[in-house]
Amino acid sequence: MIVLLTATDLGLYAVVGTTTFFMILDHMVANGLYVCHVIKEPLHIFYGNVLRCLAAAAVMTGALVAMDRLIRPEGILMFIICVMLYSVVGIIVYGLVVFSADELKRIISMVKGRIAG
Repeated sequence: MIVLLTATDLGLYAVVGTTTFFMILDHMVANGLYVCHVIKEPLHIFYGNVLRCLAAAAVMTGALVAMDRLIRPEGILMFIICVMLYSVVGIIVYGLVVFSADELKRIISMVKGRIAG
């Protein structure tokens, strides 16, 4: 962090970026290893889920950035509608990437059960 502060013009971004990088590294390596050890699961289960979630976040971000470039709300009502639309699209995209077909069927049946009953 000190090197970035003295050698670049990043300023506060150097502090935030360095902290973020090391926190992600800590959570992905140290915490992942520890969790797998404690619950006695192989590493591929934890890291497979983490990679799937990261991929889903990347796809979701791309979809929402594309939508943001197409839709420019003017006024508070359109902004609220866009936020709701973005939320629904984000949930759907994330769910399609993260969950398997069987998991999606189970989730859909649970939602239908809640709506019907």
